[in-house]
Amino acid sequence: MIPSVLLSLLLFGTAFVIVPGIQLSFEPPKVVFSEVVIALLFIFFFFQNDFFKKIRSTKHAYFYLGIITLLGIHALLGRGDLLGNVFRFQGAISIVFLVITAVLSSLFIFKIEKWVIYLALVLELLLTLVVGPNPAHRWIGSFGEPNALAAFIIFLNALLLFRKEQIKWIFVVIASLLVILSGSRSGMIAFGMQLLLYSLSQYTRIQKQYLLVVGACIIVFSLILPFLDSRNVNENRAEIWKAAVSSGLKHPIIGSGFGNVTSPLQTFSKEKATNVQYEFVDSSHSIILDWWVQGGIIGVLLLIGLISSTVILLYKEKNFQMLILFFGLLEMLLFNPASIVTLIAFWWVIGTAM
Repeated sequence: MIPSVLLSLLLFGTAFVIVPGIQLSFEPPKVVFSEVVIALLFIFFFFQNDFFKKIRSTKHAYFYLGIITLLGIHALLGRGDLLGNVFRFQGAISIVFLVITAVLSSLFIFKIEKWVIYLALVLELLLTLVVGPNPAHRWIGSFGEPNALAAFIIFLNALLLFRKEQIKWIFVVIASLLVILSGSRSGMIAFGMQLLLYSLSQYTRIQKQYLLVVGACIIVFSLILPFLDSRNVNENRAEIWKAAVSSGLKHPIIGSGFGNVTSPLQTFSKEKATNVQYEFVDSSHSIILDWWVQGGIIGVLLLIGLISSTVILLYKEKNFQMLILFFGLLEMLLFNPASIVTLIAFWWVIGTAM
């Protein structure tokens, strides 16, 4: 009972943590709240007799150990930042908490109650309408950032689609409306991909392994789109991605340290006089490139290994709901700075792949 309540708070409650009246009212409070909940969840399991035995049996144990070792090397070399930049608080400490989330998620079966999903979506709709759009006329909900809003809706949508009640379609329509209001192109691609993969899995006789192929093809094709976009040159993802690839070459083996993305990106952009120098960019707008800058080739290999292992395990388990959810989150994380809410959901899915 206790772990289920705490995990529900973590996955669904974190999204609604806002502290009005302070300058950074959206993301930092969410990070602090989530880490408190994760700590409580850890304490609950730590005092159980078979805690360490269960941890050793987790499928991704070697990947987790590799990440923690990399963090230790960064600490010895004085690289990285424990808290990360003030806008996101996603430093080395948050990586540790995310790994803990994945580990703890593998220790028990968590049943998500339908009313929690419905309530989260309705609350997000109400908050989105109350908060209103940003200056770019994109709606930001309880996140302060439109792509983060879309990512949370993508998470909820995958959980909605596999409900048996027909009323779920009303909430799927609400979800689609919120994604459209966010103006997130990656969100629209992820939402469409989820609907397509769900339809193929439920209403056709397509062999299930082709779901992996279809999902992977959509994600790979979508990665080409930013290079075809000549608008918003200063904020173009292709420009940011190029800067991230080049800035990561300064420490290509183990990276600049987790929590240290902003400085390498800005330094490289000013030295090479790229368009990125005219904007404050605190993320490479891609989880893979963030890990490249922070963790080098070792960090990237660990992350790709985790992603690949998760997809394979979910497929072997025939857990197509989680597979579709994971593909949707991955699409969002490959294009946007990550909210802690999205990262928690991402690592939770990794932990459930057993």
